[in-house]
Formats: sequence, C-alpha cells, structure tokens
Amino acid sequence: MRKYIFIFSIICLSCQHKTETLNNEKLLVEIQVENGLKNKVEELKLSDVAADIEIIPLETNNESVIGYIFNMATGNESLIFNEMNRVSRFSRTDGKFINTIGKLGTGPTDFYYCEGVGLDESKQYIHLFTSPEIKTYDFTGDFVKSVKVAFPGASMSAEANPGRDTRTYLYFNNRHILRRMLPVFDGTKDIWQLAMTDTTGHYFAKYSEPSCVMYQNELNKYNSGGKGFEPEQVGYMWGANSPVLNRYYNHVNCLFDSNDTIYRYSEKENALSPRYILRCGERPSFQDMHQLNKPWDYFKYIFVVDVLETKDFLYLVAEKDRSSYLLQVDRKSSSIQAIENKGEIKESKFMNVRHRKVSNPQFTNDLCGGLPFYPRSQTNNQWIALYEAADLLEQIDTDNLKNSDVLLPKKRDQLVQILQTLKEDDNPIVMIVTLK
Repeated sequence: MRKYIFIFSIICLSCQHKTETLNNEKLLVEIQVENGLKNKVEELKLSDVAADIEIIPLETNNESVIGYIFNMATGNESLIFNEMNRVSRFSRTDGKFINTIGKLGTGPTDFYYCEGVGLDESKQYIHLFTSPEIKTYDFTGDFVKSVKVAFPGASMSAEANPGRDTRTYLYFNNRHILRRMLPVFDGTKDIWQLAMTDTTGHYFAKYSEPSCVMYQNELNKYNSGGKGFEPEQVGYMWGANSPVLNRYYNHVNCLFDSNDTIYRYSEKENALSPRYILRCGERPSFQDMHQLNKPWDYFKYIFVVDVLETKDFLYLVAEKDRSSYLLQVDRKSSSIQAIENKGEIKESKFMNVRHRKVSNPQFTNDLCGGLPFYPRSQTNNQWIALYEAADLLEQIDTDNLKNSDVLLPKKRDQLVQILQTLKEDDNPIVMIVTLK
C-alpha cells in the first residue's frame, strides 16, 4: 500500500506542543538552529563520536586506476566504488583490487550510466541503479537480473548545485531507496521525491513534501513530457531538490527542502515520522524556495543541507549568507556548538543559476592526524571518507604529523608510513571510523 506524507503537517502541528518519551529519549525534539549558529568554536573533534579508525590505501595498477568517485558502498569485506561509467570492487582488508562489476554498454546485461550502488554481502550481490532499472551483479561481476523500477521524470540528481550530494540511491535491509528532483519531465503528475521498492521493483512507499503537494500545479507547469525546456524558462522554473538521507543503524533520517522537520523512516511501520523540529528563523516564500534561479536575498535564510546522527550527537550542516556551518547538537541537553567556513555566492555558467560556493566544515581528526574528516558514505555504525593522494601529499607535512599529539599513535604511524611511499597519481586513501 502506498503511503504519502500529506498528513505530516498535521502530525507536526499536533506534536510540537507535547513531549513524549520512550526509554528516556524524546520522540520529538526542537533544535534551535538559528541560535546555535552564534555559538561558534574553533573545532569539532572526531573523537567526540568515533572510537577507532581504519586507514586503507587502495591498490594502484593498470586495472585498478580510479577516476572521480561519484558514490560508494561499504561492507565488512568489500569496498564498492562507482565512477558512473565503471564500478570496481576492492578488498576492505588490504585495499587490493578484486574486479570490475558489469560491463559498460547498451545490451540487456550491460549498464550505460550508474547513478548509485548498493551492496548485499549476505547474497554477494551488487546493485547498480541505472535509471530506469536496477541491475544486479554477483561478486564476480556477472549479471544476475534486472528490475525496472519505472522511475518517472528527471534523473536521480540530488540538487541543482552539482556535486553537493551524491547519495542518490541507498540499498537498505532488502529495500531500494530512490530519490528524485522536481519538476519531472516525462508528463507524469506523480511528484514523489522519495520512494521505497522491494527487490522485485514493487513500490510499497512514496513520499512527498507537503508543501510540494499543495503547489503541484506550479511544479508541473514546466513538465514538458520529455521534450526538454527552453533556457529562458529556467529563471522561472519551480522545483525541489531530492531529500537529504542519512543512515544510522536500523533507521534512515530524511530532510525535505522545507527544512523544518527531520523525519525518521520506520522499517517496521513502513512510514516516516517527525523526529526533530528545526528552528531556522524567518523562512522565504514558497516561490523563492522552489524557483530554480534563486533571488539574491534568498541566501540570507538558514537552510540545513546535511544530517549525521550518532549516539550522543546530531550533526547538521547549515548554510546562511556566504557561510557553511557544522553544528554539533547534544542529544540530551540540545546545546549546540558550531564551526564556520566562508565562501561566496556565484552565478553558474549553466544559465546563470545562482548558488552558494562553499565547502562544508569538517571534523579535526584527532584520532590519527592528517587532514580533516567528513564522511562521504555511512553504514550502520561507521563513517567513510576518501582522500586523493595528491591532496594528502600536498597538504600534510610528514615531519609535523610524526610529532603530532593524537589519540591513536599506532594509526598515526601507519598513516606516516603510507605517505612515505605514496605517489601523486596513486588511488585514493579510504578512512573508516567506527562510531561510539
């Protein structure tokens, strides 16, 4: 049975003014984001949330050279990397290259463009989202099956600002989790932004931001039925980014563009429930929020663009004016600390669409030293980051690293040893932290 979140606004209104507890944990928590931005600190330490770190240099040879990694999937034994037109499997134990997955092509067992990868180690399957299909391969790289998910509309791009969020697809407990931007362009009137299917491609849940449902006609105004759109339309086109997803143990957090509520997906109930209420201050109009080309004063508002959850803290990446903030929210006291990076507001070469160009603040890696840490991917209880060899060699002074004060000196020494033999054109280094 399909479930929609049209009733979420009603749920939120009824829940905001009452506090319920389960095992001494508030079911609905208010987070004062606007006030939290003012409580700035110099750094947030990785050791606040992580107990250990793995450092895995990926083997570099003629078969294994990796280009830009669009997204990845991590298991207990395997690391899967998606370069969009190539998918590779490496050993998590020692970083050795094992094999490529599938074959690039247009045949029924090939893939042409991979937008996301999922890993099922129990069945030794690797799922490739290749809109409008999910193609499954075994660990040897051979084709197993293809499932049409009947994905309508635009691709699984996360947002209009390229490169910000590549978590376009998740495989989670035998569920394919799909996201999409609005508007769609194939003539459909179904404006879901988040959907769940089983391994046969059957949809059992679809979700839309309530405000988008209210303005469905406006969002569909530029739905061209697959015919594209004229460049002069872009400034007036209405749309919405894909929802932000964060996985933590047996649940998935979800944040829509409205940016006032973080929902939690319950596998047992197959439903989204409001979990955190975000107090971000004054909000822009729906038109300014969802018009593709934002007005200049749009950037004065606070928007949360990423979510990370741990046992003791909730982390939010928030943007305001030219700055990006990483907020550490204490889950018990709701107190907030923030670090800030400053950037700029620019007009892109793509039809002069305005966007904020700023890098996210990162955690100080006080476990092993080296460059700051921010996860590219998550598992139940782990965060995964990638570092280009050239960046490590250029930005880390090995002598300083040797003498640095860290919590895990053996891991620091391992990193030093890796850097001493690392070449600029080597494959990336993977770091995996285990959360407390």
